[in-house]
Amino acid sequence: MSKLKGFTLVELLVVISIVGLLSSVVFASLTSARGKARIANAQQAMSNVKALALSCLTSIPATALNIAGTEASSGWTGAVCTGSGNYPVLPGDWKYCDNDGGSGCSTPSTSSTGAGTFTIASQSVTDGKKITCTEAGCVTN
Repeated sequence: MSKLKGFTLVELLVVISIVGLLSSVVFASLTSARGKARIANAQQAMSNVKALALSCLTSIPATALNIAGTEASSGWTGAVCTGSGNYPVLPGDWKYCDNDGGSGCSTPSTSSTGAGTFTIASQSVTDGKKITCTEAGCVTN
């Protein structure tokens, strides 16, 4: 009687369970990487807003900033100030904070042309992360 060579059912099940375990670890780290990439994308967009706002306030004469209205969303594309570039589009789960704090943001966006100061904020809808830019720089918390 000849003996067939091959894998037993138990060996196959062990291999399948190991592959399943390894794939779940990979998917978990991909989710984390996607979240970090969205934050980095939003940080870059807010850095561009900061540069535009600084150019508006340091121009002669200083130009008032256009702060996002109550329905500020990731697709809000108004000009940062008259004659400047538009607000960049934020990633899908991010929004610009409006000027009265009514959009669910704890930091309202403000501007003072005379003092040359501004605060422009954006917030993630999904995890509540916030980026606040002032004339001094941008902070993520």
